[in-house]
Formats: sequence, structure tokens, C-alpha cells
Amino acid sequence: MPKDGPLKIIHSHESFADFASFINSQPKPTEWSLTSLFKETPLELPKLLKNIKGLRLLEVPVTPEELKLTTKRMEAPAKPYTSIVGVPENKTHKPFHVMITSAIHNGDAGVQNPTGENGEVRAIALGGIRITGRENPVEEALGLSMAMTYKWDALMAFLEFMRNKSIATQEQVDAARMGGMKTVIKASDQEAFDAMTDEEKAYFWSEVVATHFNLLDGRGTAAPDMGTSSEIMDKIAKNTNWVACTTETTGNPSPVTAAGVWDTTKKMITALEKDQILEKEVSFAIQGIGHVGQPLLENILIDNPKATIYVTDKPEERARVELLIKQLNQNEKFPEARIIFVETNDIFSVPAQVFIPCAGPQVLNEENLEKLARTNTVRLLVSAANDPYPLDEAGRPKTDYIDRLYNIGIVAPAAWTDNMGGIASIALGLEAMNFMKGLGDWIVEIYKRAKIEKRSMEYVSIDIIHEYHAALCKKLGLLDKPLIQ
Repeated sequence: MPKDGPLKIIHSHESFADFASFINSQPKPTEWSLTSLFKETPLELPKLLKNIKGLRLLEVPVTPEELKLTTKRMEAPAKPYTSIVGVPENKTHKPFHVMITSAIHNGDAGVQNPTGENGEVRAIALGGIRITGRENPVEEALGLSMAMTYKWDALMAFLEFMRNKSIATQEQVDAARMGGMKTVIKASDQEAFDAMTDEEKAYFWSEVVATHFNLLDGRGTAAPDMGTSSEIMDKIAKNTNWVACTTETTGNPSPVTAAGVWDTTKKMITALEKDQILEKEVSFAIQGIGHVGQPLLENILIDNPKATIYVTDKPEERARVELLIKQLNQNEKFPEARIIFVETNDIFSVPAQVFIPCAGPQVLNEENLEKLARTNTVRLLVSAANDPYPLDEAGRPKTDYIDRLYNIGIVAPAAWTDNMGGIASIALGLEAMNFMKGLGDWIVEIYKRAKIEKRSMEYVSIDIIHEYHAALCKKLGLLDKPLIQ
């Protein structure tokens, strides 16, 4: 049974070196306790910046030297903040530990950003909480937090694009001022973690995770991600204000993400048809039919009722997905649609022209790129999943894999541009869905620039975001100040 009352919290200031060795050095927990391994890093939040509003990024000239300085800031590694919680033995499981790592990457954009009628101050960074089975959760958090910084800046750049078309307001552009964050949760024994009682799970989210975010002291705000939900955010919100996407606020952001991914996909298909890279009738491959993949599949069918769509998911999800496929194939609205389930390892070898990863990071590895090259049918890849490329030690996408995808003739918008719908729902609320119907227009403009420069859309998108971030940092007077993390 969870211990009543506040957690026993033990503070230390050692840096995290190796998860396995740390866990092995801990005695078996006999009570719930939280060990914080936060590095002592004072936040620099200049009071003068507290009430800055009305930024107009495109009106701020940036010199090549300032752009170079901003690039250095944007590519700096994220800073991890880690907590370890000991979970005592119960009738349903043996004792185990859980590591919670929140990585904060470049909070420049989120400095003391007032929002709402009361002018309350948001955290400097925001990103999802995910449960992972990967070996190195710190590396995962570092890489994804960097992607989140680029995604927030991409949302701001997209909204600036919409403001210039008199669709978005300046206040909506400002609402996207936020730094990147990702929180990764890893249990030393996943089976024991899953076997926790409902009471223990409620305690874990409402007490343990909420305490972790309170200890971050304004550095970051939680949101749903892989393995978590708006209902879990409700539990966290019982004991901390640093949480978004509860059922009483914006709720589940996945349908908004799916809408943005689909708008990007269909408008990129049109652009590639004009360039004779794609034929008019295309087939699709979707890897992962979950929170984003399922509404995306339905969006495709609504606009393409005769489409051939190959889908896959984890083995444990197969029965659920096959039932969904049966229902959709029997739906009288889509009498000529063909939805085909394939094994997980075969999805990269199907004869589709459009590929959409919706599950897990780093799927564009050597083996899967080789399958795409060998099949040689995919011409457009739009990633609904974060971080599709393998990462280097600093958490940055490895350029070898970006270049390989480009060189085998696959056009691929940057993942952090086409799947920004989730954060848009946080920044824009109920209006986010309407904005996602214009996301593809902006991404097609990036494609046009990439075509002129004969470069990957990933690299061109990075340049665009560096330009926007340089203008923002110059406006805020941050270019010569330490990174805020």
C-alpha cells in the first residue's frame, strides 16, 4: 500500500552517470522515497523580459555573426534533471526503482512568458512524459528535448506565416514562445511497474511525478506522450501546477497532431505530383496505429476512400488493430478501400509511395533505410513520430541517416515541423485544429526552398528555425547571455 503523507525526499547534487550502476547500488526500497539528482543550475530569468509582448520576428534584422551564435546555442546539449523513486514490495510485485529524467533544452524562447488574462508565468519549457523500454532513458530525453525546442520554434514560425496571411494574431504567435523539454520514465523492472495496483499507480502520478515537477521549480511543464494520457495529467495536476493537457483543459492532443500530419501529407503529395515525383493514385504505409495513427488512418480514408493502406503495430496490439481494420473495411463509406495489416518488420518493404512512421523514435536506422532503398517505391516520408533518425551522443540526429534518406530519393519534411499539432493544441487551445488545416501550406514553402537549394528539407528547416530563433534572442537581448536551462 502507498505510504500516507508526503514522500520521503532525499536531496543530493551528484550528476547522473549510469542508471544501471546507480540502481544496483540502492538497497531494496522498504518505503516510497524520492532521490533528486538535480544539478544546481540557477535559472537566469531577467525581470526586464517579464512583460515583453508583440514580438515581430521577421522585422528583426540578424547579422551572419548573430545567426552563427544562435546556431551554437540551438545545438548545445540539453541539461538533464533526474529523480529516482524507490517502490516497495507489494503482493502484486517485487520492489523496484523508477528513474524520471526531464531534459530541458534551450529555454531562451520561454523566458518569463506571461499568458492568460491573469498574466501568470509559464515554465521556460514544455514537453511530454513518456514511458520507455529503451536502455538509455537519459539519451532519449536529451534527444527528444532538443527536437521539442525546434518544434516550438517551428510552431512560432508557422504562426508568423499565418499572421502574414492575416489568419493568426500576434498574441497567438507569442503563445508559442517556449523551450523544449521531454520527460522519460524508466523502471528497473517494467513488469513490476505494470503490476502496481491502481492505488499505487495513482500515488505514483499524483505524488511522485508531481513532486518531481515541483522540484524542477518552473523549469518545465508536463504533457502527455507515449504511454501517458490526459487522464494521467489529471492525476499529476492534483499536486502541481506544472502540467498541461488535462481533461478539463485542452485534453488529448493526438487528433490535432494527426490533422497536421495529414494536411502536410496531402499538400506535399500535390506538390510532388506537380513535380512528377508522385503519381495521382498513391498508396500509404503507416507504422503504428495508436493515439495519432488511428485518427490519421481515418483522415486518409475520408479524403481517399479508395486508398490502399498498409499498417502495422506491436505484436500485442495486433488483435486491436485487426478489429479496427475489419470495421473500416466493412464501412459503407469506404467500399473500395484496402487496409492491409503486415508484420512489424515488413512495413518498410511494402510497395507504398507515402510512408508515415507513427510509433517510436529512431526508426530510420540502417536496416530500415536499406529496406526502403531496396523496395524503391516510397517518395514521401512524413513522420508523425518524434526523432525518426538515430542520434549522436549529444542527442542530435545523425546527418549520415538524413543524407541517406535524401540520396535514395525520398522527400521528408522535418518531423518537428509536420507533427507540431500536439503543442499547437497547448498554445492555441480549441483553435489549434483549424490552424492545422493550413500547416501543409507552410511546409510546401519549405519544400520549394529545399528544391531550389538542392538540399534535404531537414537542413532547410533547421536554417529557417535558426533564423527565427536568432531574431527572437536578439529581440530579448539573450545572444550574449548564458543558455537558460
